[in-house]
Amino acid sequence: MTSELKPCKNCGSLDQSWQDGKRVTTGVSHNRLNLNDVEAFFFLGCNACGETLRYMSCEAISEQLNTRATPSADTLAGVQKYGDGEYVLYS
Repeated sequence: MTSELKPCKNCGSLDQSWQDGKRVTTGVSHNRLNLNDVEAFFFLGCNACGETLRYMSCEAISEQLNTRATPSADTLAGVQKYGDGEYVLYS
C-alpha cells in the first residue's frame, strides 16, 4: 500500500477526502436491523469534481492494517508489545 496521493483521474485535482457510508445488505426494514444486515465502507472522493476515486470495505481496510510491517526497535521506544503485532504506547 502506498501513501502517495495521486491526482484525480477525472480533473487532476489533489483536493481529495475519505468519506464513510453504510448500506443495508438484506431486505430487513431499518427498525429491525442486526449487525450482519449492514455493510460499512469508505470511499475516496475528489472534492473538486465529485469523482469517486477509490472504494474500500471495512474488511479490506482491516486486512491492510493487520498486515502492516512490524515497527523497528527505534520506533518501539516507550511502547509495550502485547500478543502478535499489538502495541500500546505508554507516556
